[in-house]
Amino acid sequence: MAMASKQLGIKVQEPYWIYPENETQTEQLEDWLLEYMVGEKSKNFRFPTIVVVLLSRERSYPDHKLIFDKYQMPSQCITLRNAKSFNASKASNIIRQMNSKCRGDLFHMKFPDVVEKAKTMLIGIDVCHAGRQSVVGFAASTNDTMSQYYSDYLLVPKGQEIVKDRMKDLIKSAIASFAKSNKGSKPTNFVIFRDGVGDSMRQQVLEKEIPQFRQAIHDLYNKIDPPHITVVIVNKRITQRFFVEDQNGRLVNPPSGCIIDQNLVEEDGTSAKNAGIFDFYLTPANTT
Repeated sequence: MAMASKQLGIKVQEPYWIYPENETQTEQLEDWLLEYMVGEKSKNFRFPTIVVVLLSRERSYPDHKLIFDKYQMPSQCITLRNAKSFNASKASNIIRQMNSKCRGDLFHMKFPDVVEKAKTMLIGIDVCHAGRQSVVGFAASTNDTMSQYYSDYLLVPKGQEIVKDRMKDLIKSAIASFAKSNKGSKPTNFVIFRDGVGDSMRQQVLEKEIPQFRQAIHDLYNKIDPPHITVVIVNKRITQRFFVEDQNGRLVNPPSGCIIDQNLVEEDGTSAKNAGIFDFYLTPANTT
């Protein structure tokens, strides 16, 4: 870890070590954390930059995460299985994750001037149905290079795709986080990528979820000049395949970022009935 941090140019100081006797007893972990922050040995209040935990039992992961979430502490859990096969690549990936959780940038992206001047917030929403309840994941960018994000989640009934309420609270918190990072300035342009819904539910997203965004904006913004909202419904489960012809006349995969938005799509934005609505295919990565 120390070698990987030096290679990445990230300074990591000597940590404060805690040795719990039993990792399944999260009460003991909580006592240790409180002792570190406000105990007799702490003359002043101390809050950890991040907590790194080595777990021998992977099933202990959720309980530990709940403790850290209770105190809003950034945390990184490393399982014993991964620790036994530790190498420079794994160490670098973990350092990058820790840096990101401590609000360090992993990347910077350059956007057209029109996007930067508009103070654009990029929002991603998806739904996972793996557990007893479905989980709605929400992430929103908070800076102009879209390298810092506010994130939150909602628990909804199992199998529910559409968020009927409570989305308004998420967007309000995201806007507050954006303003805090931008000297009080709020985003003036929203681009929402909504995943986890099928083609048949697109209209429900527009009718049930987007009004919640509009209501949040109505509550927080000047009514004369409201921000713009662009909604992108994402569908990754498609059967269409696209090829381009190379200089030798062979059919090859299109380059990363290739967009098809004419001729092969149902809506191309030219229909008077559905003005402003259009479909497109995107090749996100160069595949083989």
